[in-house]
Amino acid sequence: MAVKLEVQNPGALEAAISRLSSAMSESTLRKGAAAGASVLKNEVYLRTPVDTGELREGVTVTYSPEDSVTGKIATYLVTFIGDYPDKPNGKPGMRKRDVAGWLENGTSKMAARPFVRPAYEAKRQQAVTTTQAVISAALEGKT
Repeated sequence: MAVKLEVQNPGALEAAISRLSSAMSESTLRKGAAAGASVLKNEVYLRTPVDTGELREGVTVTYSPEDSVTGKIATYLVTFIGDYPDKPNGKPGMRKRDVAGWLENGTSKMAARPFVRPAYEAKRQQAVTTTQAVISAALEGKT
């Protein structure tokens, strides 16, 4: 069955396609992905075990160019940055991301105290919804 499509105003169609292309730019994808990652970051922050509070201060969202594809996939990571202060004997402090890993997965001397995975499980749908909302808002604003 053939369908006939007649465009009455080709200039308007071209303009709409151009606006849509602009709305789905790298910037829009990155904004959406960053918004979703921020939802997860906030939950990880709340669930991070607090001893001195320094680990919690290291929770951040960072863009991962290695895991991203320009114009198609924008990957953001919730991670821990920074180091603990140097020890009194002059040895450097531990990296916060290492400490977070030990807490999350446990060690041969310490039971696991998961907090990242439960945060992800609790907020993954909200992160998806937030990402979609940001991208949808960009589309609605440009079309």
